[in-house]
Amino acid sequence: EEYGPQSVQTKEVLRPEVVYLINDILSDNGARIPAFGADNQLQLSRPAAVKTGTTNDWRDAWTVGYTPQLVTGVWVGNSSGEPMKNVPGSRGAAPIWHDIMEKLLAPLPVVQFAEPAGLERAEICSSSGLLPTEYCPRRRIEVFIKGTAPVAYDDVNRPFRICNPSGKLATIYCPPDQIEEKVFQIYPPE
Repeated sequence: EEYGPQSVQTKEVLRPEVVYLINDILSDNGARIPAFGADNQLQLSRPAAVKTGTTNDWRDAWTVGYTPQLVTGVWVGNSSGEPMKNVPGSRGAAPIWHDIMEKLLAPLPVVQFAEPAGLERAEICSSSGLLPTEYCPRRRIEVFIKGTAPVAYDDVNRPFRICNPSGKLATIYCPPDQIEEKVFQIYPPE
């Protein structure tokens, strides 16, 4: 099908703020680094939102991604339906997706995802997603729908008084000059 004004019927299914957050999440290369590495096939020379997938039995590997100008989906698999040999979407479909997108987008200007009204930014503690305290080791700015930014303070990074000779929690029996405050990350059980 080819896009044309006569064939366009629009119906809002998600608020623009929600769509922007999805774009922000799917285009965050920093968030992808732990799984895919810093220089990965999901990163283009311009902003791009992308998602990979792999079926449990290795029959299908896919990558779907988009910029404000173009969307492309790539599927990799055996036409016989036989499973592949441990080929995930990030290694099978993503390199193809990357090269197609770079080639097709090369003559086009770089366009950012449009940011709608109704958003706000807040500094959060990276380990908890809550407002940072003095004990937060890493902070970052995140985007939120207005009114949804965290109001609670980080409860993951907690200070403890440690008795240096024993390495255990300090008690009244630890000499005061042997007590050191150390911060530990305590995550909730869930």
